[in-house]
Amino acid sequence: MKNRKKLFRLLGTLCVVTLFASLAAACGGNENPGGEDPVTYSVSVTASEDYTLTPSADSAKEGDTVTVTAAVTDEDKYLTGVTYNGTACSETDSGYSFVMPAADVTLAATLGDYEEVLSDGGSGSSAFVMFASSNSKTIAKTESGNATLSLVFNGSHMTSLKSTFASSDPDVIPVDAIAVNEKYASMSNVINGADLHIDVSKINLGSTWLTMSFTNGNASSQKGTIVVKITVSETVTLEKWTETLVFDLKNIDEDATYHVHLYDMDYITGSDGKKYQGFDDLTATDGKVTVQIEYVVGHSYSLEFAIVGSDGKLTYHNLTETVGTGSSVTGFNQYKNGRLSFVDDGASLQIVVLRTTHT
Repeated sequence: MKNRKKLFRLLGTLCVVTLFASLAAACGGNENPGGEDPVTYSVSVTASEDYTLTPSADSAKEGDTVTVTAAVTDEDKYLTGVTYNGTACSETDSGYSFVMPAADVTLAATLGDYEEVLSDGGSGSSAFVMFASSNSKTIAKTESGNATLSLVFNGSHMTSLKSTFASSDPDVIPVDAIAVNEKYASMSNVINGADLHIDVSKINLGSTWLTMSFTNGNASSQKGTIVVKITVSETVTLEKWTETLVFDLKNIDEDATYHVHLYDMDYITGSDGKKYQGFDDLTATDGKVTVQIEYVVGHSYSLEFAIVGSDGKLTYHNLTETVGTGSSVTGFNQYKNGRLSFVDDGASLQIVVLRTTHT
């Protein structure tokens, strides 16, 4: 009888131990009762010189979320997305992510190529917005001041202009360095142009693609986007020509000395061009005064011609509008609407000096 009681007590103890072992397993006391490691899959990146991808892990289990940061290393390309095994990753505030499948993963980036757009919203001279031909695509990094890019608009009764900007490399030109100064048609509130002033104290050496989108605030269907690569350098070297101006004095009787003054209306801060050019104590030969000027290609200049009085006082004379050589395709070497411009190197333009004067 005693042996039978001992046997019952032993069997009871074994049952209790077995019960506790079963409860521990059911409550997760051993996540991997077989002793095997969870199955993980590798995360690799397609090699490229155009971009870098950095995953948060180089391996993960099925169902894990993996985040990816991306950077484009080719300044002429932009990121359009990231894929894992050909499937698009989800875009997040800080990059991209995907849920790990039951397979090894290879990451790749998809890129687009920046393309220059200098006019948009129409064709030719009727485009809604145009990047002025006088603009330099290189601006100088100086201690203070503004670099200016000019735009021409052909909006329909546009008195309100909306604009947005993006920079492919904000370290070179941040968006907050750009301010818009609208320009108006003569004696009107209609906007026909704008100057973009870039605060050079906020920019750094390098290149960036500026994407500039504009909309007519009075007619939202009129819109256009300019895309242009701007380089910031220590100095701006411009292409320059040598031109000859001949002033015909047939309308002026007096024999005197003369003064000629030019101002570059498109002067670029930090460039090697001349903002002002002045010529003093000029004399006439056969009734004509001749000067040679330095001309920055694509720029326009204001021009003044004056007689120097015996007291040194300058009397400014009006000039005839003059169109010289050129064509309707290339444009003309000319003095028109108070602006001097050339389309050929080494050209000569003869301008008649009138009796009438101005201050």
